[in-house]
Amino acid sequence: MYPRDERIVTPEILAITGMKGIAALWNDYGSIEGQKLRITCPGGKSEAFLVHDHLVNMGFRPMYNRSSIRNPKIDFIGEEADRLATALRKIIPRHRHPTLRR
Repeated sequence: MYPRDERIVTPEILAITGMKGIAALWNDYGSIEGQKLRITCPGGKSEAFLVHDHLVNMGFRPMYNRSSIRNPKIDFIGEEADRLATALRKIIPRHRHPTLRR
């Protein structure tokens, strides 16, 4: 997902990679905080909005977390967290499945 060895997320990359791209972001920047599944976007607000919109277009209802300006976060709570975890389990390696337990 990183052209010219530079970490950048673009609409084109998300369109090509689809859910596998989201799984890659989860592997790199995903975490669990309480009952939330969270993807941190170190690329800033523009990257966070881009990933958020892509997830919405894929049928998810993520919440944009405005509490962190430097590294915005996208949260999934309750049923949405379960839906994301189910989708990711189909893609990520089995040894990464514990990262989805809440």
